[in-house]
Amino acid sequence: MPFVTCRGLLLLAAALVLLDRANCQAQSPRQPLQFTLHSSMLSEDRRILVRLPRHYELDTEARYPVLYKFDGDNQLQRYDDTIDVLSSLDAIPDLIVVAVPNGRGLRNRDLTPASLHQDGSEDGKMGTGEMGQGDRFLDFLQHELIPHIEKTYRTTPERILAGHSRGALLVLHSLLNKSDLFQARFVFSAPLMRDEQRLIADTRGFFKENPGTKSFLYCNWGESENEGMNKSYQAMKALLTSEAPKGLRWTIERARAADHQQTPIIALPSALQEYFADWSNRNSTQKNRTSRLTSGSATQKPK
Repeated sequence: MPFVTCRGLLLLAAALVLLDRANCQAQSPRQPLQFTLHSSMLSEDRRILVRLPRHYELDTEARYPVLYKFDGDNQLQRYDDTIDVLSSLDAIPDLIVVAVPNGRGLRNRDLTPASLHQDGSEDGKMGTGEMGQGDRFLDFLQHELIPHIEKTYRTTPERILAGHSRGALLVLHSLLNKSDLFQARFVFSAPLMRDEQRLIADTRGFFKENPGTKSFLYCNWGESENEGMNKSYQAMKALLTSEAPKGLRWTIERARAADHQQTPIIALPSALQEYFADWSNRNSTQKNRTSRLTSGSATQKPK
């Protein structure tokens, strides 16, 4: 159990530092850079927020992986603090974070995959109304936002996509239709019961048709979320355990005692540490995958 012990100690250290920062009123939070990017694909201007590493201007030779985050500045300060703490503990590299705010009244349109109705419920019934336009939003990321970021900032080719709730649906969907665009995906509290579990079915089909897929997938649902979210966790756990491709590194967890809004805050340190577990020795031979199926201390390989 040395891996679990080391992981737990690092997460505890990170939690203590984050709590101290939250209670410290003397230190004002850093403000992200902001710019407006015109999108020909969306036919609109979009505001973009960028969090740069603290030593970005001091070390002009360093390049950084990029974490792209849906829902803009929502919990962006917590992302900043978490990355600061874990990178200072040498658990992960420092990161550039690119946050995409929602356009006014456009969240449902942009973050719902094209295969799902924008108006859906978590009881498993078929949704109603218009279908999502999330595929077009992913095209905006791929063809307009990412090239701009990689031209403007010192990035490595390594990219992570993170999303919460509806945004988590689009993160998972991106694995199915743009699997090579991101090397890692963080799925926080995805409502996978929607439209008769359509995204679960699509993911199962993708696994069968793409057995050579190589990527990293982290999923987390809070223990205090509603029944629809509990069923989403169970369905995804069963799918990953029995049908995930061998090249897919995956971790599925539950955030202890967390409700829907708390889950990404609690889960982010774990997601980062799981993905970057080998970052200091990327060229060495690594295990195919090790996956944590609950919020307990046991670590096990999938069957």
